[in-house]
Amino acid sequence: MMWKQSLIALVMACSLTGCKGGGVDDVVHLISGLIKLVKLGSSSDSNANAEQHNFVQAPAPETMTVVPPKYAPEILNATAKTYRSPIKYKKGTPRTIYFDAEGKLIPAAVKGGYLRQFLGKTADGREVAQDFYDDGSPQTSPFIFRQGADTNSFDSSMTDGWLLNFARSGELSGVAEYKDGKLFGVSSHYQNQQLVAQMGNVGDANVIWLLYPNGTVKAQVTENPKNNNNEILAFREDGSALGSLRFRIEGDKPVGAMALWHSDGRSVESLNDDGKEIGQQFQAVLKQLPNEVQALEE
Repeated sequence: MMWKQSLIALVMACSLTGCKGGGVDDVVHLISGLIKLVKLGSSSDSNANAEQHNFVQAPAPETMTVVPPKYAPEILNATAKTYRSPIKYKKGTPRTIYFDAEGKLIPAAVKGGYLRQFLGKTADGREVAQDFYDDGSPQTSPFIFRQGADTNSFDSSMTDGWLLNFARSGELSGVAEYKDGKLFGVSSHYQNQQLVAQMGNVGDANVIWLLYPNGTVKAQVTENPKNNNNEILAFREDGSALGSLRFRIEGDKPVGAMALWHSDGRSVESLNDDGKEIGQQFQAVLKQLPNEVQALEE
C-alpha cells in the first residue's frame, strides 16, 4: 500500500516540464534547472516573476515546529511481528493478488513487488486485506477498504481506519488514519524508530514536512492544485530559514522566484561571497529531497 501524498514532491517536480515518470535523476535535474532559471535579487529586482515571492522576513523557526503525534503505545511500539490488529472480520475464501514495485496490478508475483491477501469482510460487508513484500514479510497491518473502494488499487486513499506500514526489517515505517479514504490529521513516517517526516493537508494544499535527526524541520514541500501555487521551503538544522522556491505552472513551463536568507533572517541580496555559499546549501537540500521522499515509500 503506497502513501498517495508521499508522491507530492515527485509529481510536483515532474510537472514542471511535463516529464513522463523519468525517476529521481530527472527530478533532481529539474529542480537544479529550475534554480538556475530563477533570478535571485533584491525586492526591487526587475524579474517578471518576482511578484510570486515577496517575503519581507524569513519564516520564524517557531512557526515551523512539528509536534510528534501521540499514538497509543501498541501502535508506536509496533513491529510487523508484534502488532495485533483490532479489526473484527469474518474470514472468507483466501484470495491473493499481485503488484509490481510501482504498485501496478499484475497477474503473478515478481521480484521487488508486493502481494495482497484478502482476509475476509467486516460486519457491514467491507473487504479486509493485508499487503506483503515479495518475500512474504508484512508491508502493512491488516486494513479495511472504504465502501465502494477499488480493492485492486495500491493507493492508501482506498482505506478506512488505521493503516500501519512496516519496513522489510519489520520496523514501523508509517502510521496514518483514514476516514472514508481521506487522511485524518497527518501521516507520520519513521526510519529506525525515529520520526523523519509528516504529511497532511493545510487548507487546499498538500504538505510534506521532512525532518532533521534532531526533530527540526528540514524542508516543507507544499502543493496547491487549486490555485497552482507551490513552494519548497528549506531550513538549517538550527531551525533558521535557508531558502524558498515558489512557483506555479503556466502551460508546461515553471514560473517562479527564489529567496535565500542568512541564519539571522537577513535576505541574501547577491550570490557573491557568503550569498553564493548559502545558495549552494539551499541547492544541496533541494537535491536531497527526491531521494528522501522516495525513501518514505520503501
